[in-house]
Amino acid sequence: MAESPYRGMSKDQLADEMLNFGGQTGATPTHVMARLQARCVSDLEAALKNLEDSQRKSATASDKLAARVFWLNVVLTAATVVGSIIAFLTFLRTP
Repeated sequence: MAESPYRGMSKDQLADEMLNFGGQTGATPTHVMARLQARCVSDLEAALKNLEDSQRKSATASDKLAARVFWLNVVLTAATVVGSIIAFLTFLRTP
């Protein structure tokens, strides 16, 4: 079986080849269309994988941030309680 002349073409080159092939009739060669669709699906799968990876990293970062904010709230609550106690004792000792 002979090697396809369309192997290794970019999506743009394949689309141009389809337009050139059809000319005035608008016909499209099915083998070129199949290669173009395969390239598009491949690019779409890669983009979805990148999106999934980005989402996973974002979720991990969000979990870390949530834990840090929780402990920051704990520390600030403790500091507020200590400050309130000191202010109350100072109020009681003032003549």
